[in-house]
Amino acid sequence: MAYGHFLAAPRVRWFHQGARLGVMLARATAQAELRLCGLAALFETAQDGVVTPQLACEALQRVLPALKDAQRRELASLLFGDAPTSLSAVLHQLALLADPPILGEPWMQPALQRLARLIEEHYGPPPLHCALIRFFRAKDRDKSELLTADEFVKGFQSIGAPTASGDAEVPLLHSGRLYKLFSVIDNNNTGTVSFLELLVALDDRPPRRPNLSDVPALEGEVPAMLLVHKNAVLRMCRALDREDRGKISVGNFAELVEALAKVLGRPLPGVARDRLEMELRQGEDVAYAEALGSACFEVSADGGPWRLHRQA
Repeated sequence: MAYGHFLAAPRVRWFHQGARLGVMLARATAQAELRLCGLAALFETAQDGVVTPQLACEALQRVLPALKDAQRRELASLLFGDAPTSLSAVLHQLALLADPPILGEPWMQPALQRLARLIEEHYGPPPLHCALIRFFRAKDRDKSELLTADEFVKGFQSIGAPTASGDAEVPLLHSGRLYKLFSVIDNNNTGTVSFLELLVALDDRPPRRPNLSDVPALEGEVPAMLLVHKNAVLRMCRALDREDRGKISVGNFAELVEALAKVLGRPLPGVARDRLEMELRQGEDVAYAEALGSACFEVSADGGPWRLHRQA
């Protein structure tokens, strides 16, 4: 297909910050095994307190200090909404973006769903993330804000895991199977499970990860050109990156895009370069490998979105 025809067909959006940073934040928070007190301190609230939009922005500033104010507000709104909410609801939103545990046996997923229902029955009312925080506190017998394997197994035994299983869908959840579930929920293999790890495993999850691409994004010919020729742009970025930092300046990146447009016979208008530099936030370096990753592009046409494989 001719290059010009390709650019005229789909709609290409490039959001080199929003979705990638949201997913990275969720993964890092889950893997860090932060304790409940640490998560509450991150958002400067009590464990049963309220997180305002301002507190959410300040938390992102502490975790992602390189973000500009506008980026931070956009990401906070996208992740947590624009109204005050509970800490458990904020953690629920992060959990939806984190990677779920890898379940090695078919019975494990329905077993986790069965355990989630037991928690709601004994520590409800719903939603699950509210009931789960009450369950977690009750079963954390040593008050370490982490569940050991024994605390996990005995905790679920005490609310009837064995008697709520043993049918065609979920085999009997005896202690051996509960220890197996603990091992897969313990995502970072520390021998303990944090509240967020438990939430990621048990919370209700949509079939697909929530779409974060609704942040303001660069659209049009420049994103399409970057998508089609990103390998060439990556090679040029690496050539300029003599210290192998993984970054080049915004000015240098814009010059590369401008040079590529000339080579392709489609010179870049000044307004297009201005929009590119505005998207990259003039004065910051560009982490080019991440900025050109598949997770940063969204392609759509009249028939609906064409999703690239997202790895971020």
